[in-house]
Amino acid sequence: MSRFTKEMVDRFADEQMFAMSEEEKIIALTDLEAMEEHMAKIDRIPGIEAVGPMTHCLDDFVMDLREDEAIESTPIEDLLANADEVFDREIELPKVVNG
Repeated sequence: MSRFTKEMVDRFADEQMFAMSEEEKIIALTDLEAMEEHMAKIDRIPGIEAVGPMTHCLDDFVMDLREDEAIESTPIEDLLANADEVFDREIELPKVVNG
């Protein structure tokens, strides 16, 4: 018996303010039930509780980082010179949201 219900999917969608059609809700419920089945299969693997969590899919993952080098950035005055309208150190933009 699944722990997921259509009411739960409805509540999850409402809480996330996510509009879903009835067809999408059925698909989501089917996907949740499939995930639940897969998790149950994993739980039945002998000794699974002794396996630690993975932080990355590749155990030998190595990231070579470059050295941080401080470089001088472009002066703010030069950057603001490209703007049409400037107030103090900010670029003025037209209002695009009603209200």
